[in-house]
Amino acid sequence: MYKTLFNIILLSIILVKNEGIYAGEFVGSVELKYGDSLSQSHKIKLLKPLEYRDSNGIIWIALEGTSIETEFLTHEFLSHKGFPHPTEYIKSHVIYSAQAEQASGNWKEAQKMLYSALLDEGNPLHIAGAIYAINAAYGWRWETREGSTCYYMCHSKSPTLKWKPVINEEALLELVRWALADIPSLEEIDEKAKDVILSTGPHIFAQVRPDKPSPR
Repeated sequence: MYKTLFNIILLSIILVKNEGIYAGEFVGSVELKYGDSLSQSHKIKLLKPLEYRDSNGIIWIALEGTSIETEFLTHEFLSHKGFPHPTEYIKSHVIYSAQAEQASGNWKEAQKMLYSALLDEGNPLHIAGAIYAINAAYGWRWETREGSTCYYMCHSKSPTLKWKPVINEEALLELVRWALADIPSLEEIDEKAKDVILSTGPHIFAQVRPDKPSPR
């Protein structure tokens, strides 16, 4: 009896957390087209703009014509670990991926936006947390031209400066399993994601953490 009552209270807390904190909304529908050429076959193009207004009133925009990687929607890992069909989080993926493609704003804030967008799109906490965990460890990072000395000193001829960390893939799988099972906070996920990363970038060859082996 007491165990059942405890589970009901715990479920109520989780539902309140899911319902009360995130109250953003999407504006527009997703219309996509696969790349026409072989070199673009791993990308999809947004045919209409899509917006997401988060709970703080910040508007995140995926511009018409933006090309988005399909890897995260088709990765074999997602089809075998209890993840929903990609259509269940397509809007969140498009909005987040557009920020990475455009290399606009702050990449960490974009990851947090992804988490709230996933919840607002109707995904449960453990799925939102697991997808956030993947990106916290292995998602795109970027710098904008404004305020980036690295951009001007090392990458001035590049249209954008973005990269992915070097990771331990087995550790990433463990991270995701943990996120699915424990439903941790974003702060806890960020802390644990550090153990997955071997090199942070953007100069991958020069930024190996001292307590991690060099990638080979």
